[in-house]
Amino acid sequence: GCRLIQKALDTLDKTDVAAIVSSVKGKVWLLVHDHNGNHVIQKSVTKINELFLQSQGGGQEEEEGPSDETRLLLASLDIIVDEVTDNVKDLSVHPYGCRVVQRLIENCSGPQKTRVLDAVLEEGLVGMLIDHEYGNYVVQRVLAYGRPSDRVAVYDAIATNILKLSKQKHSSNVVEMMLTYGDAGQRRRIIEEVMNCYCVDQNFVNKSAAVSMAEDAYANYVMKTVLDILEEGPTRERLFGMLLAALPDLEKSPFAKQVVLRVKAYRQESNYE
Repeated sequence: GCRLIQKALDTLDKTDVAAIVSSVKGKVWLLVHDHNGNHVIQKSVTKINELFLQSQGGGQEEEEGPSDETRLLLASLDIIVDEVTDNVKDLSVHPYGCRVVQRLIENCSGPQKTRVLDAVLEEGLVGMLIDHEYGNYVVQRVLAYGRPSDRVAVYDAIATNILKLSKQKHSSNVVEMMLTYGDAGQRRRIIEEVMNCYCVDQNFVNKSAAVSMAEDAYANYVMKTVLDILEEGPTRERLFGMLLAALPDLEKSPFAKQVVLRVKAYRQESNYE
């Protein structure tokens, strides 16, 4: 039945799609938690977005306002948005629910997108989601598809704990995405934190956070992203210099391979002696 409904959503016209999606009213929470039902909700979200974008393509609706068919589509999507935003905390940490929240962030626009983002950004929720095995994916989508103010909220939630979060399996993904989608100031401050901090390893040896991260099972991915986004200049020179000085140790680490490759490439390009 689930595949049949998804196929129907792909082949029917706007009015029929709106009717099918509207029929889930009051059942969204149950469907999202269902192994098969969640796919129907995800497909509903992506299909409505596809049809909405098609209606905007000709420019006619932008001038004259949405047609009756488009209004019906958006009203049917409102049903999903309403029930998801009412239960966003529960759904964001659920293996199926997090997918539906992600699809809404990726596909909604206008007031509907605002409502979903506002629900996720409710006080305290982002901090809980950052290192959650499912919730981190929701935060990643917020960074990729959200508003500048949403990126500020995520940055504020991670800024004081960059090293610890980079060394945790799930939150390290969020730090990487922050480096990818953050503005120049946010990136700079994260990189400064990495370069200026020191930590004590298991042998009680004081080492730079940059070297410690390069040797870590998860933080090495964050370090790789830092090296890839750094532009020419004194900050880049200094960071590569720190890593070059630690190259013999880095080469012994099973996790630092990608960082070592980049450090060696830097040494070659700059004829570093």
